[in-house]
Amino acid sequence: MSHVKAWFAVKSAGYNVGFLILAAMPAAGYAYAVVALTVFWFCVPETKTGVNRKASRHKNLAKS
Repeated sequence: MSHVKAWFAVKSAGYNVGFLILAAMPAAGYAYAVVALTVFWFCVPETKTGVNRKASRHKNLAKS
């Protein structure tokens, strides 16, 4: 897919634009991964500080 986009860019705007498009795609993927990690870090309860400690404390109290 990226080759097709780069081909269209090269045909219409030149080789420099095609190279920039191919170089920007991994950067966009990296930015997506950083956003996804941030969302999981702040929104998923298991990753919040203290949640696991509270859950394990409740399990230990329930056993005794």
